[in-house]
Amino acid sequence: MKLFILLTFCLTFLYSNMQKSLTNESCQECQGVLPETRVEDELKSILQKVKIYKKEKKKQIITLEKKLSTLKKTFHNYRVAKKDEILQLKRKTIQNRYQSKKLKSKEKKIRTLQHELALLKKQLKEKKKIIVSLKEKLIQENQPILLTTDHKEETTPQKWIKITVDNNLNIYDLALKYYGDSQEYKKIYMANQNKIDRDYQIRNGMSLKIPITENFIEQPMFINTAN
Repeated sequence: MKLFILLTFCLTFLYSNMQKSLTNESCQECQGVLPETRVEDELKSILQKVKIYKKEKKKQIITLEKKLSTLKKTFHNYRVAKKDEILQLKRKTIQNRYQSKKLKSKEKKIRTLQHELALLKKQLKEKKKIIVSLKEKLIQENQPILLTTDHKEETTPQKWIKITVDNNLNIYDLALKYYGDSQEYKKIYMANQNKIDRDYQIRNGMSLKIPITENFIEQPMFINTAN
């Protein structure tokens, strides 16, 4: 477009010069130069200038195209790098969401376990109370039974017999023999705690005391009184 305008301007300029040359023909004849040759020379000079201008502009266009190509490459590299960064950010976001979900589920499990632990502690306290009460009852049941008389309110010393273990009898056999019930072994154990261990094991030759109770069925000739 610029070239077209330049050519139009040149032709207009030449046309005006030609008109001036025709009016001043006599003067030109005096100088010995014909109008046609002068116009031709001017056209050649103008065309030469146009060629020079085109070359300069072509060089500028090539330089601008190189710069544009460089900018395109730079922009492409920048776009690729940013694309990779965006992908990495998306992956990190997905991982963070997954980890947050796992963390929430773990927190929920922890709360559930804490609630269950609180319930277990409560149950354990209740069971401890029951165990304490059972121990107190057991201690009361295993205390030496004191014989009382209808005429006296005061308690009398406990009566017992002294035996020697033989025939490989165990504590349950002795309870069955003297009380008619093997579950009464605790009475024998309570009277002989200094000799019988907590596993209730006895041996032949051991000398034991058998407390006298209402269920006692042994002969009275073996009865002694504890001091």
